[in-house]
Amino acid sequence: QAGRITDVRYTSNIDKLLSIFEQNYFVASGSDVEKEYHYQSDNEDMALITDILREMASDPEERKEIEGERELLRVFNNLKDPLKATIKEKDKIIEEGKKTIEEKDKTIEEKDKLIEEDKKTIEEKDKTIEEKDKENAELRKKLAEFEHLFRDKQAK
Repeated sequence: QAGRITDVRYTSNIDKLLSIFEQNYFVASGSDVEKEYHYQSDNEDMALITDILREMASDPEERKEIEGERELLRVFNNLKDPLKATIKEKDKIIEEGKKTIEEKDKTIEEKDKLIEEDKKTIEEKDKTIEEKDKENAELRKKLAEFEHLFRDKQAK
């Protein structure tokens, strides 16, 4: 059946999978037969199968390199998830820190407003005290004038 698969019939995943084994893609080079499959696989399973087939057909040095790359990829993928989790945790901590800072900024703004209100209250009280001092000074002046007039009247 593999020989009957053509490019036109690659409609299902099975057709695509079987196309890997199509006789047209086996090429003789010297005493070896090599597989040449030029299609870009759009399926992870197909890519995995073609990779495994290539690895099995490759020379030992190349196979060792591929295995090293796979191991590196496996290690990277194993490290990636914990790193993502750590990054998420740190992002969460940063967000909480930002919220705390915002709350403290709001508290500081409220306290600044209270301080401004207190300053205004103090200024108003200072003005009231100044006015009272002026009134007291005027009353003392009038009292001194009355005392002077009273003494003059008593002396006469």
